[in-house]
Amino acid sequence: MANIIRPLGIFERFFAVIQNLRFYHNVAFTIRYQWDELRNHEKNDS
Repeated sequence: MANIIRPLGIFERFFAVIQNLRFYHNVAFTIRYQWDELRNHEKNDS
């Protein structure tokens, strides 16, 4: 991958930030959903 010598443009930086936020939101949502599933299984087992 080529190194970017010039600074990122405003739109490029904005797009990268949006992509990162979307990624972390998806990760957090997945973890929360799986955590709820695990807790529900534990309640059902006891």
